[in-house]
Amino acid sequence: MKVFEPRIEIRLIKSSRRDKVAGDIAAASRYQTLSSLDLTPYLADGMAVRLGKSVREPAGVWTLSLVDRIVPTLQESVYALIEPMDIIEFRMAHNPADPAYAGAAGSSRYRLPVVMRGFVSSVTRSRSMSGGTPSRSINVTGQDFGKILQILRIYYLNNSVIGDNIVSELKFFQKYAGAGDAKIMTASEFVQLVVDKVINPYIARLTLSVDGEAVGANVVSKLTPEASIAGAVDPQAVSAFVDGSVYEFLATFLDVGPFNELFLDERADGVALVVRPNPLLGADRQQIQAGPAAEVIEIDGADVESIVETRADAGVANYYWVMNTGWQIIMNEGMRQLAGASPVADYAPFDYVNCDAGRFGFRKMEVGSAMGPDTLRNRDAMRAAEAGTENDQRFAWLVDRRRVLMAQNKDNVVFETGSMRVRGNERIKAGMHLAVRHGSMRTLYYVTHVAHDFVPFDSFKTTIMFERGTGFIDRAQTTVAPYLAEMSLKGAI
Repeated sequence: MKVFEPRIEIRLIKSSRRDKVAGDIAAASRYQTLSSLDLTPYLADGMAVRLGKSVREPAGVWTLSLVDRIVPTLQESVYALIEPMDIIEFRMAHNPADPAYAGAAGSSRYRLPVVMRGFVSSVTRSRSMSGGTPSRSINVTGQDFGKILQILRIYYLNNSVIGDNIVSELKFFQKYAGAGDAKIMTASEFVQLVVDKVINPYIARLTLSVDGEAVGANVVSKLTPEASIAGAVDPQAVSAFVDGSVYEFLATFLDVGPFNELFLDERADGVALVVRPNPLLGADRQQIQAGPAAEVIEIDGADVESIVETRADAGVANYYWVMNTGWQIIMNEGMRQLAGASPVADYAPFDYVNCDAGRFGFRKMEVGSAMGPDTLRNRDAMRAAEAGTENDQRFAWLVDRRRVLMAQNKDNVVFETGSMRVRGNERIKAGMHLAVRHGSMRTLYYVTHVAHDFVPFDSFKTTIMFERGTGFIDRAQTTVAPYLAEMSLKGAI
């Protein structure tokens, strides 16, 4: 029988060398000398570590329970050495001896993969007596690098000149462009600008005190943008944004949700800010939008401890519409008139099997697109002939958005949503397709959320939230009913 010995490593990296408690009140020297600390020895039986990431949320979250013991070199409780905005790095593996985790050539040491890096939000110390026995514990909570996208916000200055009232390093270049210059920015340029001018300078300042070769190794001091979406961002729409986080700023103008995804991906060498088209597959398992394919990882049905699958008509629609919310050039009424020249089935598949109006009634799904085609120029010196062509491009953009919206949602009634709990697997990430093989079927699930639960000396489990499961689609095509075959399998399915 194969025996697994899951391992975890947790490292604290100080983002501040505290020399003052407040004002001119000096802090003890021990707070100035500590640069990093291995927290792994402070884990104990029953002290759980939970890491959660989602492609639907701005930031991943984590919780960490430690035993309140002294740090011998500093003669201080570990509670006093952890502060908000310190960095925590989590590494774990269900099978640490996996050859993929081997260290450098000739080394017998295995390097566990990074599962999450993040910032401390709160530190709680609990002490009690029960039956004459003292109990001391520390609970630490935080978020991954998505925390930066939430705490950085965009405000206006009340006493500033119109056009100069953005309180950040970011100024869209419309005001300073010449009459013949393009006044739009492609999505990839827009993401790069925000990362370079707003996000990375803040992270660099935050990690400036992290020095020394041992401490600096693998410390993330920037995000790497990885934008693969088409389209452009309009400066006039951007200038109207106020009082929101950087995440909301990016999500608003990059059509995150109905068309694109925005999330942070942990890599061995850093953290990537990924902006990509939704990598969703149709019922035929073909990718709906052009763009990078999501990674696929396969597990056996015996690895599944529990699973809950649901099919519902809540997401059924048979009239699909996309409004031009950002550019305000092609108005909604104009789109309705132009749509009259297109076949109704292009946006209202009333007779389609999985959203048939006779069965489900008439249901409308309407979303907005804040983006436009990246072929536009939008210049002051644009000629009348060019303006007509660009209007055609905007119309074609919205028509394609409408096509994507319909393709992503017309089969919702046969796709499954739900959750499953599996044997701990650090390779499973939010934003990938999980293939579960059971019997003759290989069911796909799009993973939207992953939570790793590690309890020292006890267990390592992974909980998954999924969408677009193909279990019903697969079994409906199987000529031999799969129920009896399912009953003979080990595991939950």
